[in-house]
Amino acid sequence: MLQKPPPIARHMFSVLALATQILASVNVVAQVRQIRIPGDILIGGVFPVHSKSLNGDEPCGEIAETRGVHRVEAMLYALDQINSQNDFLRGYKLGALILDSCSNPAYALNQSLDFVRDMIGSSEASDYVCLDGSDPNVKKQSQKKNVAAVVGGSYSSVSVQLANLLRLFRIAQVSPASTNADLSDKNRFEYFARTVPSDDYQAMAMVEIAVRFKWSYVSLVYSADEYGELGADAFKKEARKKGICIALEERIQNKKESFTESINNLVQKLQPEKNVGATVVVLFVGTEYIPDILRYTAERMKLTSGAKKRIIWLASESWDRNNDKYTAGDNRLAAQGAIVLMLASQKVPSFEEYFMSLHPGTEAFERNKWLRELWQVKYKCEFDAPPGRATRCEDIKQSTEGFNADDKVQFVIDAVYAIAHGLQSMKQAVCPDDAIENHWISRYSKQPEICHAMQNIDGSDFYQNYLLKVNFTDIVGKRFRFSPQGDGPASYTILTYKPKTMDKKRRMTDDESSPSDYVEIGHWSENNDEQCCWACSKCEDYEYLINETHCVACEQGWWPTQDRKGCFDLSLSQLKYMRWSSMYSLVPTILAVVGIIITLFVIVVYVIYNETPVVKASGRELSYILLISMIMCYCMTFVLLSKPSAIVCAIKRTGIGFAFSCLYSAMFVKTNRIFRIFNTRSAQRPRFISPISQVVMTAMLAGVQLIGSLIWLFVVPPGWRHHYPTRDQVVLTCNVPDHHFLYSLAYDGFLIVLCTTYAVKTRKVPENFNETKFIGFSMYTTCVVWLSWIFFFFGTGSDFQIQTSSLCISISMSANVALACIFSPKLWIILFEKHKNVRKQEGESMLNKSSRSLGNCSSRLCANSIDEPNQYTALLTDSTRRRSSRKTSQPTSTSSAQDTFL
Repeated sequence: MLQKPPPIARHMFSVLALATQILASVNVVAQVRQIRIPGDILIGGVFPVHSKSLNGDEPCGEIAETRGVHRVEAMLYALDQINSQNDFLRGYKLGALILDSCSNPAYALNQSLDFVRDMIGSSEASDYVCLDGSDPNVKKQSQKKNVAAVVGGSYSSVSVQLANLLRLFRIAQVSPASTNADLSDKNRFEYFARTVPSDDYQAMAMVEIAVRFKWSYVSLVYSADEYGELGADAFKKEARKKGICIALEERIQNKKESFTESINNLVQKLQPEKNVGATVVVLFVGTEYIPDILRYTAERMKLTSGAKKRIIWLASESWDRNNDKYTAGDNRLAAQGAIVLMLASQKVPSFEEYFMSLHPGTEAFERNKWLRELWQVKYKCEFDAPPGRATRCEDIKQSTEGFNADDKVQFVIDAVYAIAHGLQSMKQAVCPDDAIENHWISRYSKQPEICHAMQNIDGSDFYQNYLLKVNFTDIVGKRFRFSPQGDGPASYTILTYKPKTMDKKRRMTDDESSPSDYVEIGHWSENNDEQCCWACSKCEDYEYLINETHCVACEQGWWPTQDRKGCFDLSLSQLKYMRWSSMYSLVPTILAVVGIIITLFVIVVYVIYNETPVVKASGRELSYILLISMIMCYCMTFVLLSKPSAIVCAIKRTGIGFAFSCLYSAMFVKTNRIFRIFNTRSAQRPRFISPISQVVMTAMLAGVQLIGSLIWLFVVPPGWRHHYPTRDQVVLTCNVPDHHFLYSLAYDGFLIVLCTTYAVKTRKVPENFNETKFIGFSMYTTCVVWLSWIFFFFGTGSDFQIQTSSLCISISMSANVALACIFSPKLWIILFEKHKNVRKQEGESMLNKSSRSLGNCSSRLCANSIDEPNQYTALLTDSTRRRSSRKTSQPTSTSSAQDTFL
């Protein structure tokens, strides 16, 4: 059990807390110092939410999005995941007290006193004396919730200060980022653990990189702090073992004059005419130094886009590839070709999805007050601004474009889970039968009681017997456990900075699936030095052997040869694209061919019976446009299945949208015309209902799509590219991503919505105008087909054959639906009920009788002769004809024939 410090120690720390609190009240600006998340057991957190201030009067500088806010949210995300598992801690909810270190060891130490403030404060009435000598009235104190363990800090210098404080109170600490080798010393830091490895391993990896490239002389630049000095010492120790000489050393301080002088010395010794120095420079500096080092180097070396750069940086994992300052302006010229060591971590898609969902107004957003400051700085906006103002933060949501989560998010989540697993093991051992776990009635009837052992955790027992012994599968599916020294597994990814704008080869070969300017060139892990046959590890499928013990990944689009001694270009022998002999092509092709044959048959029938009443009444001009549009839709199958080329890609981007726009524009004009005829209240004939007007309107509507597609082709010329859906696949595809192609169909979707709307509006017209019902059936079915295809398309994103085949079938089905719903009723009358497809002999007299019986025949109906049925005279209302037929004692067969028009 955790014992209280002796009274002298408690008073000493009380004075210390009071003093630091006074200093803090003088120096701290109006910034959020901490956030609290309620819970049964609290876990502390210390993160560099702000950078170190350059102004001595203020402790905190600008807000840090990736290293600060991302890591805070990673901890909150991990707590949410753990708390959502009711069987994990069996009723206990984890809370948090998260502090901002401001990247400053002294400030972080002051902040961290909040973790132990309850311990160092006195709670006994005898410790207080009133001025008048009377006994003090002590209010009943609420139940204290001491911090069980702390996640943090990030910088090694901060972690050292934090560890020195927490060890006095036996509080376990798990850092997700500090790699200082001294922190593995259990004699000095007996409660410290970390999910990252020691810098000793990093120094070994950097030396082996130098050996791999046969660099026998290197320069060394390190920062004047614990991280830089210890890292440099470790590198020199390993370099001596491998026979690598240090040509020159530069120790950089954070003072501007000293900093500038060190960079000047470095650049001066590396000039071409100098024999001193080595152009390979090993960097062991804090992350805040690197942008200035690159900027000063570019200025002193007068680097330009055409200049030949001499310095090759070999940087430690402090190099932040997500920091835009590293590659801003001329920094990019100095950074080009840098070789960077990065702790091997994986992206956490579920965290990235969670982080992108954060926006003002949500509970997850509002609990982290630092997000408000980030929004204001990042988006230049204001909270609580008047509605309608463009700078309202409440209206801004994040975009996934250009978003890169911090590389150590995985290690933060691992740290929280390690503590949680340790707490779970401890709880099972010391509190197996608490009320929260076994009695659900008490859990909801009153505040749950935490068992005494979990309320006052013995940090020594927790650290030694539970935390260091955790062994679990982490959020990315890897087994995690601590070494006996409390270190995480040592595994590094080796990157090189090759910006696409400065590398012609990358511009030609890379696609949007690899947007980063950093290229992965290798891996290193602590087991590489194991050469015994029983310790060998299997290379990944995409790796080849550079020697007996090392595997290296092939470049993207390349694959290991059979003997694993090299890689070959997949695009030369295994390039994938749609093949005509594949079943994925045969089925859509057969559907398209059958559709074309049937459509041509309908066209032939219409041409033969061009002067019959049914063909005339159906609107010959729009009917032929519909039929030609359907043939265009069927033909798109052959375009989609063809091998991508500039011409094929141009037709694909233009033809599909244009074919649909012609089809649905004609349907929309048809339904709109009927709607205007039956809904006009004027006695005059509606405008633009003649055949020529309909054709012109159809052409105008379809022309919008065509012009937009042509502009798109001009802005982004058509071409092909290599796409890499998986490591072992190279797919030949058009140079425009598939989701961009979907954008081009947005206008067609708009026409479909309009057409469906008017089909619904005209669904109740008299039955002899039921072509609108057929169009309605066609549009309802089309909407179902396309909605189904969209979900299917995005659900099979990794298989281009299924995507292409499904798109072809969906296009053909859209044409099939229109062909069957609109033309099959007319074709049936023309071919099998020819007695209905005859010219009315009594049409004019019937019209006159109808007009006299109704007494209010509109001019738009009575002005036309019915001796020659046309589009307009066919649109007589069913009620008018029925009233006329009732006045005729013996209805003729021609009357029923007229009812079948349309």
